[in-house]
Amino acid sequence: MPAATSPNIRTIRAILETPNEKIDLVRAKLVIDKMIDPSIDIEATVAKIDAIATQNKRALPANASAWDKMQALRQFFYRAGPWNDNRPWHYDFDHPRGDNMADMLLPNYLETRKGQCVSMPLLFMFVAQKLGMEVALALAPNHTFVMLKNDNGAWLNLETTADGAPTRLETYQRQMPMSKRALDNGSYMRPLSKHETVAAMSNELIQFYLDQGRPEQAAALAELTLPYAPSDISIWIYKSNAYKRIIRRDFMSHYRTSKDIPADQFPRFNELSVLCKRIRS
Repeated sequence: MPAATSPNIRTIRAILETPNEKIDLVRAKLVIDKMIDPSIDIEATVAKIDAIATQNKRALPANASAWDKMQALRQFFYRAGPWNDNRPWHYDFDHPRGDNMADMLLPNYLETRKGQCVSMPLLFMFVAQKLGMEVALALAPNHTFVMLKNDNGAWLNLETTADGAPTRLETYQRQMPMSKRALDNGSYMRPLSKHETVAAMSNELIQFYLDQGRPEQAAALAELTLPYAPSDISIWIYKSNAYKRIIRRDFMSHYRTSKDIPADQFPRFNELSVLCKRIRS
């Protein structure tokens, strides 16, 4: 079956073709996670997230401000107390590079309460949205975080790997250098649309495909999501890496130089090489 028509690609395409306002981000994340770990129970995980939202909603006054809700969620998630059975959620320092695939899966983060910069902002965002807060996922280099619109209409950066602390742009720029061009073209430090969020959540599946030695599927998924998130630098990098792995597997591991590639295989090699060059440019 061609990678571009695989069941997983068709499912994600259907999500991306849904109007932005009708996308259920919680279910989208769990559907993608289940493609990585088929044992995931989507309905049970949705129920857990709903229960967290209900618990926090009951603890808040009816007229709670966005700031009050944010502080309540910070306490609920990151400070030990009876509200979380003295088991706060925290960064997985056993995998400080943040590259443990299990930590990226939302059900695993809910269970172990150890996550990283994919699962941590997403869970915070999902619960915040259920509390009526205007929040969105945002990107920094090799990093994701939450942006909250406060009651004055200003967007605040919330760093969920640091207890959800409000964080200045300058702090991110100091810790994760980013060019003015990347900021100007919207690659970083802005609230993402739901379509862009689905594309960002799909990056873990692309990485999973690469880890599994399935570069065609990785390339097909990157091709699918890029039109919905053309400023997401990570997708461009994943796409390039996928094509490079195909070239390495099918050509460079068999032939010493491109001149040694048989004539009947050279058109495909050339096509893949051109695609890589276009991505780099």
